Amino acid sequence: RRLKGEPLQYITGEQEFFGYPFFVDRHVLIPRPETELLVEAAIEALESISKEEELRILDIGTGSGCIGITLAKKLPNARITAIDLSGDALGVARKNAEKNEVSERITFIEADALSPDFALQFKEPFDLIISNPPYIPAREAESLQIEVRNYEPHTALFVAEGFEFYEKISHDALTLLKPGGHLFFELHADGAARVKTIFERLGFSNIQILKDYSGILRMAFAQTT
Repeated sequence: RRLKGEPLQYITGEQEFFGYPFFVDRHVLIPRPETELLVEAAIEALESISKEEELRILDIGTGSGCIGITLAKKLPNARITAIDLSGDALGVARKNAEKNEVSERITFIEADALSPDFALQFKEPFDLIISNPPYIPAREAESLQIEVRNYEPHTALFVAEGFEFYEKISHDALTLLKPGGHLFFELHADGAARVKTIFERLGFSNIQILKDYSGILRMAFAQTT
């Protein structure tokens, strides 16, 4: 299987993220070190909130659950709502929540973040929305390593050309976040300026675009006013 290009993580069924063990199969993306930076930044942003207060976090496109589960491990006062379009991915995420002993603080929901009424299902506002949405332009598929192109789930990797996930989630965040709530995205370097423009147009404050370990623009943060 390895000789055919299948990632080792799918063969062993394991990948570590933030020092925690995660089960992975072909229904979910393999967690990457760059995404650890996104989680680190989110934890830092929430440090100013009292440890006594319950934190409400929405993880959109949870996949293996690595983001939401790590936040639950690191923030004992957090309750996570983790969303994915794929029921198979949610099956993996549930397994990982049990493996990492945080099942009781995570609610998993199968839902499409692009649906017009997505935001209406939530009754209480969140302190943080975090998402690593599909962001690789489909035209770049052929240039990717065979392990990624032929084995990882395309719905979690590729978008046609647009920024529909960033537009929609940012727009919904205006109603889903508490005042001063945080919005965190992982992104493609080529899309950094566009995401910044979306934030500015919607009136977010404290807008930041940060680089990953390789010096590539990889994360966007903003706050509601």
